[in-house]
Amino acid sequence: MRHSDPARHGRVQDEPLAQGRGAGQYFILLYIGSLLIITRALNLFLYHGP
Repeated sequence: MRHSDPARHGRVQDEPLAQGRGAGQYFILLYIGSLLIITRALNLFLYHGP
């Protein structure tokens, strides 16, 4: 019975990790998009002045 428990726990842990990976990809895309928007805004502000 002890040998079956780690396998059961392993399966339970794999599912949240897979979901977290998908959420991580969306977070990275949002992070990159926000960086692009911030850099564009800064360039407009710095080059054209307040």
